[in-house]
Amino acid sequence: MKTATTFLLTTILCVATVPAVAGGRNNNAMLQYWSNPSMSHCQSHALGAESCVGNSLSGCKNWINPQDNDNVGANRGTEKDEGAILMLVARDVNENGAKFCVTQLQGANKNKGNAWTEYYNPSGNVMDCFWLCKPGFSGDGCQPGVATGCDSVPIRRSDFDKYKIATSGPSVESEIVMFHWNQYRKCGVHKGQEHDMILAISDFLPDGHGAFVQPMVFRAERAGWKHMVSTATVWGAGEKTLLCKDGYQPNSAKTDCVAINANTCNMNSLCTGWPTSEFSESNHTMHANGSCYEYRCMVPGTGFTSSTDKTCIECTGDNRVGIPSATGVCVRCPTGKIFDDNASASSYCRDATQYSTQTLAYGQNRTRNADLALQCWTKVEPDEYKSCVTGQPITTSSSTN
Repeated sequence: MKTATTFLLTTILCVATVPAVAGGRNNNAMLQYWSNPSMSHCQSHALGAESCVGNSLSGCKNWINPQDNDNVGANRGTEKDEGAILMLVARDVNENGAKFCVTQLQGANKNKGNAWTEYYNPSGNVMDCFWLCKPGFSGDGCQPGVATGCDSVPIRRSDFDKYKIATSGPSVESEIVMFHWNQYRKCGVHKGQEHDMILAISDFLPDGHGAFVQPMVFRAERAGWKHMVSTATVWGAGEKTLLCKDGYQPNSAKTDCVAINANTCNMNSLCTGWPTSEFSESNHTMHANGSCYEYRCMVPGTGFTSSTDKTCIECTGDNRVGIPSATGVCVRCPTGKIFDDNASASSYCRDATQYSTQTLAYGQNRTRNADLALQCWTKVEPDEYKSCVTGQPITTSSSTN
């Protein structure tokens, strides 16, 4: 009986001292929605320069001098001999999209022992998190349906320059979604090195309306033996997927995220003095003015009633009537004046110029003896005739929708 009791107690104590299996929010089944790559091991660090953020080493390097047993270098993590990088890593993933947060990936080690993966929040324990979705999904959790609004605030790599690698803090491994986890391999002559597969942002878009994401393998790479050093070694696995912000979708080539409704997105960047309440999608079109947008009447030959009334009215007639490209407001000049798009100082009206019968027929400083092809009366198109009589080149104006 004593023997049996001793055996039972010993067994309980042994079980109690076995460490919990490492891993985050493990979900291998979700991998099928993210190009379903195979797990790989013992590869070298291979990330594009844009994959890392914050004060990660330039070019997304993972360590400077692995033989420096006293200090890994500028990328040291919570231990002086453990290198780290900062990336935007998924902390929530479903088949339609993922939530990305600034996350510290760190290779941990024990002298004469193994190396393992660790995850931390950046310095200060704060990070930006946001959802990016596949086409047809939107909002937190990437729910079915297209967003009625437009999140036009861009995501740029430079937005995360303020983040620093943490030298202390609690592990956040339990928050990280992993497709594969806790896989130890002997890489070369070295002992066990843990490998996980996660989902992270690989590339940012020029306009910032989304990003490319990719499954990636994170290996805790180590060097040395008696005085080991280690770091985060990461490489891509499988294909990249383009995800977009609310109000955007992949273009036909799947190289960028474009607005589903340009007007809706541009409304977030209206110029001062152009209220959202006065815009009518059935009557107006957007007009770029530097870094912001105004609007203009959609139907050609119509302009605003006034600077304070954006009702569109017909604005056609003789050369006393016109629509300034700078305002879109219909202008009707008094008798003796003509419309001039360049005469903003005089409310776009200037004195009419009188021309002699000879000039109207043959052009500026020409007579009937001029080359027939140069004589104005031969011009059929109104713009060509006007240019011939006035001696001014034909000008055109256009708006950017």
